[in-house]
Amino acid sequence: MGDGWERSREPLRPVRSIFSEAPSRPAGQDERWSPLPGLPGMPRRLLALLPAPVRVPVIVVIVAAAVFIPLAGVAIRQEAARRDARLQRAEIAERRAVLRADQAPHSGRLAAEDAPVPALERYVSADVRERQAAGVMGGSTAQTTCREGRRTFACFVEVSRTRTGAGTLASGFHFTAALNRETSRLTWCKLNPRPIHPDTQSYVRLPLAPACVGGSAAR
Repeated sequence: MGDGWERSREPLRPVRSIFSEAPSRPAGQDERWSPLPGLPGMPRRLLALLPAPVRVPVIVVIVAAAVFIPLAGVAIRQEAARRDARLQRAEIAERRAVLRADQAPHSGRLAAEDAPVPALERYVSADVRERQAAGVMGGSTAQTTCREGRRTFACFVEVSRTRTGAGTLASGFHFTAALNRETSRLTWCKLNPRPIHPDTQSYVRLPLAPACVGGSAAR
């Protein structure tokens, strides 16, 4: 009991002196004992761990990658843009060819005993039926109504009817025509009006032949 009392009366050692007696960091092991750096300093730390002969090639590879990878990305994006532009031009050229054939002028001679409007209605109806038989125009019937304007004729070809709650909806195609009175020849072209909600990149428009709109070729 006395010995324990005596030990408890010994003076306390300062905490600093206790830690000062801890074994020091071994020589040559600073990197192993030092804490990991933050993310910005990690590449430098990793390079320092590499053997000296390997550091220079690794640095060269890293620098080359930092330069060429962005350049490669720019080149890939540019090539993709050029490819998309080529595809768009090809698509527009194909649509122009289809549209050019669709609205190409057709003509028929007006007999001396015929009035222009009935003759034109017969011609346009026959034209639409031929296109329907060829599969280039929808519908199964062709009932044409034309009216004469100041210089041209406006025709509507009804190919189908649909009953709705508001009444009967007629679907069909519009044509415009002109009469060359010197040659007694009627010339008509199919119209392709702009859609209600067109795709501006894919919508293609071509001018009609002058003979269909009362131009110089129709006089």
